[in-house]
Order: sequence, then structure tokens, then C-alpha cells
Amino acid sequence: MSFDAFIGNKLAIGILKKALETRRIASAYLFHGPDGVGKSLAARNFAKALVCENEGSDSCDVCSSCRRVDSDNHPDVHWYKPVGKMRLVKMASIQELITQTGLKPFESKWKLFVLLEADRMRAESQNAVLKTLEEPPGQTVLILVSSNAAGLLPTIVSRCQEICFLPIPREEMERTIEEKWGLGAEEARLVASLASGSLGSAKRLLDRENLSRRKLLLTLLSDISHRSFREVEDTLRAMDEELGEMAKALRGKEEKRLKAQGKTMTAEERDEQMDEVNANVESIVRQEVEDILNQLAFWYRDLLIVKENASAELVTNLDMMESLRSSAAEMTVHGILSRLGAVEEARRAIGLNLSLTSCLEVFFLRGGEAAVKPS
Repeated sequence: MSFDAFIGNKLAIGILKKALETRRIASAYLFHGPDGVGKSLAARNFAKALVCENEGSDSCDVCSSCRRVDSDNHPDVHWYKPVGKMRLVKMASIQELITQTGLKPFESKWKLFVLLEADRMRAESQNAVLKTLEEPPGQTVLILVSSNAAGLLPTIVSRCQEICFLPIPREEMERTIEEKWGLGAEEARLVASLASGSLGSAKRLLDRENLSRRKLLLTLLSDISHRSFREVEDTLRAMDEELGEMAKALRGKEEKRLKAQGKTMTAEERDEQMDEVNANVESIVRQEVEDILNQLAFWYRDLLIVKENASAELVTNLDMMESLRSSAAEMTVHGILSRLGAVEEARRAIGLNLSLTSCLEVFFLRGGEAAVKPS
């Protein structure tokens, strides 16, 4: 994808294009902003444009260099990302990066190093990167990509040119969703509202059964005072089982891929690959759980908006207005705020590796009005 086809963040893209046009390239950049707004895609295209055979202010997308960057196969463009169960950028990767920066470009004028989720470095790794930033080799560009710039040392941030990425405007999101996924205007408006300016979130909503799961969850919330605990438990357990099946399918797909490569991999290499597969799957499931908790938070935020008679344009769950009004009438502001607090408690509990079912059972049994009926 060229910069001209980029969705949203015109200011950030304009800064990068100007740098390419004037060839005034910083030795280090920090692309930061919310998840799913195009930071990694912009980093890829900036790398492509720097090694592109046309040497313009954008990538051509068709030359050999551009195609090899897209396939992660260019000798002068290096990618590093968190690995393992803890999802950390390992010190070994940083040491490799530092060694590579001391070498001349293989075929291009520039060598590029893209460090995804850079905030996932431990302090020792960040300090090692800092030494490279203090004495950057010529014709070398380091791009740090992060959704949590606060997790980086201030000294690292100060030595990078910051490129801030913002949520994509709703109108642009709606238009993109209609064109990319073929949705009607009303459904595209709902998905854009739920995605909160993140095209990555919109993709998750539409690529999996997240919209159906959301509808099930919100229906439960809107009628919670009339449901028995057994009904609530059954619904939550079904959601947990669905996530388990998704994880199983993802692992199965990767196992088949690794099996197909079995002749070229040792048993040790295959075990390492499977460990990484399991870590990736766990990361995906955690993101799905985070989406569920966000849906809970959006629901109670919407209840506050309706309760306080604020503008309906601020409501996220546009298709649930009738249920929101009915639920808001049954609850006090204190009760709604109590539930929002319980969502954050559930978020912390899941961070401690408690199951989704257990955490949400506690959520539905705790605080606020609209308590669950006993079985």
C-alpha cells in the first residue's frame, strides 16, 4: 500500500512524505498512537519508500525492492517484534540489531530497522538501544512503533522524531468499511462507532464472530435483572468455549503449516516454532477478551450518556438505544459507575490469568443495581 492509499492520519503521512521528498531523514523515529490506526503499515511503507528503486516521496509498490519489503525479504530492512509467552523483545534481538547497524547497506542507500511494540523491551534492552541512538551510524534508520510510548525511557523518546498517529475519523472509517467489506451505511456506521477509530478493531469485529458475541452479551446485560445466575453462567461459559475453539483452530492451522515444513526443520526448531505459535495464539485470545471487556465498558458508558440525557451522537451502541433507555431507567448513576468499576476489576483479574468465565461471573454478581436473580 502506498501513502496515497493510506487511510486516516494525513498529517503524520504528510510529515513522512516531506522527509522523503527532501531526503532529510532522521536517524530514529517513534511512531506512536492507539492500536489499529496504521502505525506498522506506515513504518512498512516508509521503509519501502526509502529503498524503492524510484527514489520518490512514496513507494511504487511494484519494483523488486518494494515487493521484497512487503514479503519481509529485503536484506536492508530488518524487523523485530516481541516473542515468547511474555511477549517481550528479547535482548538477543536487540544485540543482533546493534550488530547489524554497524554494517553497511547490502544493496540500498539505507538500512532500516523496525522495532514493533517497542515498549515491550525490558530496561536493559532499552538502554542498549539508547547507546545506538546516541551515536547513530550513517544511512541507518531506526523506527520504533508503540501503542504505549509511556513504556519507553524518556531518553529514548527524546532522541526520536515523534510521529503521532490518531484515531481515524468516523466518517472516513464508515466509508472505508463500506468499500472494504461491502457493508451497508447503517451497519458500517455501527462498526465504525464500536471500533473507536481503529481499523484493526473493525477488522476483528468483522473477520470473526465478534458482532454476534457482542449482541449476545448486550442482550444479557439489557435483561440482567430478569435472568437467573444459571442463565448468565451458561452464556459466559459458551463465550469461553467459543474462544477455546478459536484458539484450537488457530493452533491446528499452524501445526499443519509446520508439519508441511517438517523435512526442513529439526525437532528442536519445530518445538521452538510451536512455542511461538502458542504464544501468538494466547496473545490473540487476550485481545479477544480485551474486546469483550471493552464492550462491557462501552455499554455502561452509554448508559451514563442516556441517563444524563446527553447527545445520542455520543452513544457507541447505536443499535441498542431502546434497551439502553430501558436499562438506564432501572439504574442510578451510582449503580452505573459501580459497574464500570467492576469492569476494570475484571480487567485486572484477567491480567492475573484468571479465566474469562470466572472474572465475568464475579462481575455479574458484584455491585450495582440490576443484580442477577438467584437460580
